[in-house]
Amino acid sequence: MGESRVRGPQLMKGYWGDPEATAQALRGGWLYTGDTGYMDDAGYLYIMGRKMERILARGHTVWPAVVEEALQSHPYVELAAAFGVPDPLRCSTDVMAIVKLREDHQPTQGLEDELLELCRGRLKEYELPSRITFVDNIPVTTMGKVDRGALLRMIDEKIKEHVEGSGEEP
Repeated sequence: MGESRVRGPQLMKGYWGDPEATAQALRGGWLYTGDTGYMDDAGYLYIMGRKMERILARGHTVWPAVVEEALQSHPYVELAAAFGVPDPLRCSTDVMAIVKLREDHQPTQGLEDELLELCRGRLKEYELPSRITFVDNIPVTTMGKVDRGALLRMIDEKIKEHVEGSGEEP
């Protein structure tokens, strides 16, 4: 597992007007993509996620996409996003999941329990969300990917509640 990098005559010369970003991305003739993954024995490249989006939870690397795919396998879930939130009680990071349900489905405690059970069957213990928060909308970029910055700003209060309530029973 490592960061993907590429090189060749077709590469850019740098980021326009951003020498710092250029120096970080272009090193030793290689373009460091920021994508992390691995190559199998047949030479296929598997991208696990963006290096900067990984969650370090309880000493383990958690890829948001893995958690999101597990949640999105439920027929009621339209879109999910996962990210790390501080757990001051354990001095570590927890995984928090944000879920947008499909039309005609409402969040309930039973559904949250069902989603957590689904995750228990598909994820490792350290990948399990400590909390699932339902929202009406998850912002996406023009490319259709979750806009994590906008989402974090949108749910800032929910994160504060989670951090302040760490260690308490739900």
